[in-house]
Amino acid sequence: VPEVGHSKKVGYTEAELFGILKNGFDVYSVKSFSRFFVQLVDAIVSALVNKHDPSVEPGKKVKVYSIAAPFYWLAQQLDMLLFFSKGHRLVAEAKRRGWKDRNAPILNDGRTITEAVLSPIK
Repeated sequence: VPEVGHSKKVGYTEAELFGILKNGFDVYSVKSFSRFFVQLVDAIVSALVNKHDPSVEPGKKVKVYSIAAPFYWLAQQLDMLLFFSKGHRLVAEAKRRGWKDRNAPILNDGRTITEAVLSPIK
């Protein structure tokens, strides 16, 4: 994960994600989501959950997130008004390519094409 400033950058840009996936996957689409309002609600809910103690019981977290669900829905509806901006999270739709053995063809004199091209002329 690339470093930015004093902290580590979490995640990838669209170009970085495509660069990672391009060699083994056929990338059909990359979409962004979670714009301003969803991020705002998520920051508030995360602060409420982690406010008391890092060892908060899972039941309490579930309760907080279930109470926050309508606020997430409302934030998502408001985010639709920001259709012209990119979201803060990415999801890629891709399909893994089938593996093909890549054997370099051998010339009549026993050299590979790479050796023939890169070796000096005798």
